[in-house]
Amino acid sequence: MADMLDDGVDQVPEDLGDPLEDPDGDDENVVGHIPDESEDILERGGATPAPACRAALNQATERFPNRNRASDGIMCDAAHPSSSDHCSGNAFDLTFDPGSGCDAHAMVESLKQRRDRRVKYIISNKRIWNPSVAPGWRPYSGKNPHTKHAHVSILASARGDTSPWWVQADPGLDDWRSHPMVRPGDRGELVRHMQELLIKAGHDLSQEGGADGIYGAGLERELKSFQAARGLVDDGKCGPRTWELLHR
Repeated sequence: MADMLDDGVDQVPEDLGDPLEDPDGDDENVVGHIPDESEDILERGGATPAPACRAALNQATERFPNRNRASDGIMCDAAHPSSSDHCSGNAFDLTFDPGSGCDAHAMVESLKQRRDRRVKYIISNKRIWNPSVAPGWRPYSGKNPHTKHAHVSILASARGDTSPWWVQADPGLDDWRSHPMVRPGDRGELVRHMQELLIKAGHDLSQEGGADGIYGAGLERELKSFQAARGLVDDGKCGPRTWELLHR
């Protein structure tokens, strides 16, 4: 986490409230491509695209190489209100292109479902999800309905977090049948998901760092305990049967 906090970000309490103005203005006035590192991208007061936002769009393209990127963007232009997270490089727009498989609205729903810790708020298809305000979607009445793309604002402290964004984006983490096996030594969103389910099942992982996405010795011990208590082979490998019982 230390790397995320050293990315030129002011260490002051962040405003987690709803956006006061439409983050995309009246139109989709964001830079319509991801600038190369060598490009001049000082759009507002020295702001640059957050590595996390770059990663989100690049990873979407890796997953759907032929996707339309017409409404993609990170940085704002002069038409944006200065309050927009686009103006600090802490937001990205993902084009809705279900024809290529890149259903942006379903993909951001997967971020909500797994409570991705980088997300400040999401606006998608006339709805807004702001975890600091309410647990579910609420109607959004800004001038831009966000039907052509989904908007994701990230926390300033997460600028440097380039870990995978679209893990099991479709059908999502709730479908255990789609999960690959997780083994000791693995790390990432699936490990964090498994940790969260173990915690819900009554296992104390506080001494192991909680749901930190790292499969260490303490987590292996707790998973083996979970497996043994349910008559499974207690090998510490989270395969289909273990996933099924965790989700129950």
